Amino acid sequence: MTNFDKPLIPCETDSNTASHWLVDCYGCRGDRLTNADQLEQLLIAAADRGNLSVLRSQSHQFHPHGATVLLLLSESHLSLHTWPEKGYAALDLFTCGDRSNPAAAYQTVLNFLCPSHHQVQKINRSMTPPSLSPLKPVAKNRYS
Repeated sequence: MTNFDKPLIPCETDSNTASHWLVDCYGCRGDRLTNADQLEQLLIAAADRGNLSVLRSQSHQFHPHGATVLLLLSESHLSLHTWPEKGYAALDLFTCGDRSNPAAAYQTVLNFLCPSHHQVQKINRSMTPPSLSPLKPVAKNRYS
């Protein structure tokens, strides 16, 4: 049985930022990558653990193997694509807001997939434009 209750990484988001996590999971247990319905329940559990609000979920079972699962969240989205024959899964998690905990959702998925190793690219995205430095000239629009 899978343990969804391992220790979690603390949330690093605040109300002015969004967090986009791209996770490549290698050497996953093939039996954990095949059933779209089971993976959909995994992502719903991960969303719950990450304090994310699921608006809609959809999954597709590929034949002879593999699955794609997508959750539409009020905070954005969570998706998982699997290739059981390669032991590979790709997780994409985009969240915003100060209540969400993407690290908890991410850890829940890892606990289930049991990858031998994984790579995470975390992109912090700001919801406010970057400040312009007064020391640098600002390019003017040639039409103004």
